[in-house]
Amino acid sequence: DRDASEAIEAAIAEGGKASVSVASARRHDIDFSRMHFTCSSGASGPLRHHEATTQVDEIALLQFWLQYAEVEEGQDCLVGPSILKLFEDLDIDASSDVRALIFANECRCSKFGRVSRTEFLVGCISLAASNLDELRAALQRCLKLFDEDPAVAKRYYHFAFRYSLDPPSKVLQLDVAKALWSIFLSPRWGLADKWLAFVEEKCTKAVTQDQWHLLYDFAMQTQTVDDLQAHDEAAGWPTLIDEFVEWVKT
Repeated sequence: DRDASEAIEAAIAEGGKASVSVASARRHDIDFSRMHFTCSSGASGPLRHHEATTQVDEIALLQFWLQYAEVEEGQDCLVGPSILKLFEDLDIDASSDVRALIFANECRCSKFGRVSRTEFLVGCISLAASNLDELRAALQRCLKLFDEDPAVAKRYYHFAFRYSLDPPSKVLQLDVAKALWSIFLSPRWGLADKWLAFVEEKCTKAVTQDQWHLLYDFAMQTQTVDDLQAHDEAAGWPTLIDEFVEWVKT
């Protein structure tokens, strides 16, 4: 983490330039080849395909970070009040707005409720955002993609499971799962309210990754109660989903 952070800072400081390009970052061994970002036109794709147009204002980026950064155990980070203040300034309700999770995903955050310096800088560079207004606009474009592209929504949905775990546990606590389902599924699944009612009434165990991932696929295939009539229990769905179908039918 320290090496990556120092590399980013070296790229930012390089030559007194007015901006940080992807090519400059790479000269300092920052690998953006796996990163996903939203460019100014609203299109999405690997950052390496947009090297010529993606730049971040170095001075504004550092000022932006310092505006919110706190020191925790000797390392700069956003945590607790500071990250809530950032979301407040972005007009994001961290408890119910999917953009909070989109931001965490774009920063590749590894710990729930905490954004390290490296994660923040990499996230802002990947989103081509060097200040609050640019970050707000970038997240709005990501939200548009989330609303319009099922593959993008699924990627964020999968990230939410990993990000929301409480290590070393590998299952998601039920109350957390329900809150996330409300964010991700309620806007796009016609049976979301029934699912949440079923979970509230019948479920007592934490949610596994298999249940989490396959529920999204199931939801995208069943928008109405009538769609459940063709449900095949031998198709390999998790038992929890089979029980939901039976619960709705009865």
